[in-house]
Amino acid sequence: MAPQEAVKIDRRHEQAPRTLTSRLDATHHAPMKMDCIPPDTTLFDNGRPITHEGGTTAVLLLHGWTGYTGRLAYLGKKLAAAGFTVCLPRLPGHGTNVRDFLACTWKDWLRKAVDEFVELRAQSDTVYVAGASMGAILALLLAAQFQIPRIALLAPAIFTRDRRLFLAPVLQYVIPKLAGDWEAKRDPDPDAGPIGKEYKTYNYTKAIAQLYHLQRLGRKSLPRLTSDTLIVVSKKDETVPPEVARYIIDRSPADRVETLLLENSGHQMVQGVERETVCDAVIDWFTDRK
Repeated sequence: MAPQEAVKIDRRHEQAPRTLTSRLDATHHAPMKMDCIPPDTTLFDNGRPITHEGGTTAVLLLHGWTGYTGRLAYLGKKLAAAGFTVCLPRLPGHGTNVRDFLACTWKDWLRKAVDEFVELRAQSDTVYVAGASMGAILALLLAAQFQIPRIALLAPAIFTRDRRLFLAPVLQYVIPKLAGDWEAKRDPDPDAGPIGKEYKTYNYTKAIAQLYHLQRLGRKSLPRLTSDTLIVVSKKDETVPPEVARYIIDRSPADRVETLLLENSGHQMVQGVERETVCDAVIDWFTDRK
């Protein structure tokens, strides 16, 4: 009997063991899971998209992480009164429920911002962009890609006071959620109760990891930011420190960057005690009355 030949097995194409890095990368490409979204999902009234028809110059407003359109509704109304067309879209997973929110990634939020900008630009002579908190990061990314003439960044969350945020990509596999510290009585929006309770009772590390990835993208985009930029920060912002303005100025090649430092506003500055100052500054910036 002829000796049996050794069988050679080529293992070069076998899947390597999944490291933590590969797991983190995989989360950026995970498909949307429809079965995670409750069948009875609907919108909170203050989470609905807002539009105002106006002139041929338009402003795209982008709300923040776990936020809702109502946070920027007053600014939208003021811009419309000044003659602008205003588009304030609802970012995916926001204004509905936590399960819907957790089914989304940073790519969904950025894709929505891009789509809204492109559609608005097709209908307008000029489009400016203003964003609050995470919405300001999205505004940065849009400006770096599409060379938008002017943007306004309100409490831009490219980094925050809580430096533990960078741990979220790892914590999401160990600690799914952390207790939140939001209280309705401390919120400047008297209508924030139901939607705030839905989104702020816990901080979900999976969602925080998505925000962290956007922060990193926003910081990397700064060397390509050539748009005229208004930055509004506050000494009493409990989330974003005012030093973020200097961080942006030092890394952006934009010819014109102006900063407004508020004295008494919290993170939700469009709904705070200095909201008129904020709105007037944004309107002046986009009408170039400065």
